[in-house]
Formats: sequence, structure tokens, C-alpha cells
Amino acid sequence: MKTKLALLILLVLSCNYLFSQSGFKQGYIVKLSGDTVYGEITLMGDKTMNKECVFRQKDTAQIYYPGEIKAYCIINNKLFVSRNMNGKDVFLEYLIHGILNVYYLRDDTGEHYYVEKDGLGMEELIYSEKYVKKGDGTEYLEKSNDHIRILNKYTSDVPDMVKFQKEIKKIIRPGHGNLIKIAKKYHEEVCPDDACTIFRQKSKVRIDLELLGGAANYKSLIFDNEQPFGGTNFMTGLYAYIWLQRESDSFFFKTGVALSPQKEWDWNNVQSDLNYTYAREGKNKLYHKIPFFMEYMYSKYNIQPRIGLGLNLHQFKYTAIGSNVGVNIKLYEKIYLSLNYEIDWTIRSFPNKLCTQSFYGGIRYSL
Repeated sequence: MKTKLALLILLVLSCNYLFSQSGFKQGYIVKLSGDTVYGEITLMGDKTMNKECVFRQKDTAQIYYPGEIKAYCIINNKLFVSRNMNGKDVFLEYLIHGILNVYYLRDDTGEHYYVEKDGLGMEELIYSEKYVKKGDGTEYLEKSNDHIRILNKYTSDVPDMVKFQKEIKKIIRPGHGNLIKIAKKYHEEVCPDDACTIFRQKSKVRIDLELLGGAANYKSLIFDNEQPFGGTNFMTGLYAYIWLQRESDSFFFKTGVALSPQKEWDWNNVQSDLNYTYAREGKNKLYHKIPFFMEYMYSKYNIQPRIGLGLNLHQFKYTAIGSNVGVNIKLYEKIYLSLNYEIDWTIRSFPNKLCTQSFYGGIRYSL
């Protein structure tokens, strides 16, 4: 039975490419000819959006790569322009356009910020951190300040240079917020009659809520002994899935609470025979667990396989290693049917002894 279930789960995980794409937002692309074509674009994590644009009109989707189009935009969210950086075509995210332009790129090596100005061209705001040993053997974190030198160079024509350089010096580490702020301030100082354009909106934290119901089987409710417990009961609860767009396309942090009535053994009222000591059945008690999981979800399609790993906290006392597999099935724009199978073990017995297992479904809603 367990083998058949595992095969079924693997089959579900392997079938995602058979289903249509989802998660599109209103946007447009600018072709190499300069023509603008409106449609919908998939909103993904920064790293992926710097490499590709998934664009569709009606039901037909097409992937565009840097160099194949001039730019693409998700309306009221982000604008990307195609540029060749060190011999490689990429989509740079346009953070702010003005006298001083600021761009952003996230790739396999990390985050990169670039500034651009007429007459000076484009330059990366280089920033690095490293640990350095002192003569006495102690270590300290050394942070580079090359980005401050570059910003001073690109804003050297500001009227009050001394005051403005003090503002630049506050930028310990380049980031979206501080670079947009300093570029906007610079533009207002040198060109007060024309407004600059900020393309990048604040990164939003996506939260999905899942109302769930199903069955939970507890093999052992007393986690620090070897006494078996074979009970299956109804479970219900509410889970929250938190996704920060800039960090990843598909990783969520899952938490919440699941509740299940389970029968406790009464170890203060025991009976014995020649070989064993038995506990009497006690009263039903409402057991709860709180998950702290990292979950991967392949989210490009209407059917979205998921897999997760983390810790379950039972009764605010016992910690168990947990894992789950599941699938989301899109019903409407922000509503999904969720199916899940979850197991966990106590840390001491991992991976030999199963502690709990549960199968549940739910309705998942993206806020």
C-alpha cells in the first residue's frame, strides 16, 4: 500500500508540464522593431525574470530571452530592459529613470546594482564583505565602500556637494530603497522642473491561507517513550504560506496550526499480566501541531506540485522532523484546491520510527 502511494505521488510530481500556465499579470513587451504588444506576463522571482520573459496573448504563451526583445513591463510593478553585460545578454530591472538611472540584476553570483548617466555611461556599484584577521588573531567583518566613490562621481554636479555626500555616506550597503531614494533626491536637486520615474514598486510579501480538513494518524502520542498508539481521527486547521518575491520563484515558509482529537493513555491507572503492563484508555484530548516548514512549489502551471521539509511542534513540547508532498489545483484566479500527505518522526528515532502521518485537503487562497 505504501509503495503504491509513493508511486502515485511521483506520478503527480512528474505530470506538471502537461498543464497550462498560470500566475500571469497584465503587461507588455517592446519588440526589437519598437512595436509594443500588450498581453500578460508571468510574475516570478527576480533571478528568473532577469533571464526570461513568459508572455502570452489569449491562451498562447511564449518565452522571450534577453536580446530577442528590447524590454518588457508588468504594469504598475516592474520594467525590464535588455542589455549586454560583459558579453552576456540579460534583462536589467529598471528601478528609477531620471538624470541618474539605477538598474538591478540578480544572478547566480548574487545581487548587482548599476548606475547610468549621460556622459559617464553605466557602472556597477561594487560592494563586498569579507572577514579579515587582525594581528592578534581576532576577526572582523570588512565592508567595501567602492559604491560610495562611484555615487560621488556620478553626482558630482549637485549644488551642495558636501551635504549630498553625507547622504551618500549613509548607504552602508546598496539596496533598492536607498538607491532609489538617493537617485530621486539627486534628480530633484539638479533638475527640479522635471520629475523622475520610479518603476520598481515595493517588494510585496505574498501570503496564502489554507483552510484544511482530513485525517491524522498518531503512532505515538507520548514522544519520549516507545509505547504505540494506533488511532486515526479527524483533523482541521489553518496554514499560512509566506513568499517573498525577491528571494525565490517557488520557495514558501509554511506555518499555522492543525488540530486533532486523540485519545490519551492513562499511565496512572495500569493493569498487568505475566508479560506486559497496560495503560488504560483515557479521555479524548485535542492535540495540536505547529509546522515550521520550507516548501518548494512549482508554480508555473494550473496544477502545482509541492514538497516540503521542516519541523513540527506538538503540544508546545515535542519536536518532530516532518516532510510533506502535495499538489495545488487552480479553481479560480486566487483559489486552489490543495491535497497533501504529511509524515513526521521524533528527532531521536529519525528515520526509523514513524510518529504521525496525515492526509488532508483544503482550500487555499492567495491574499
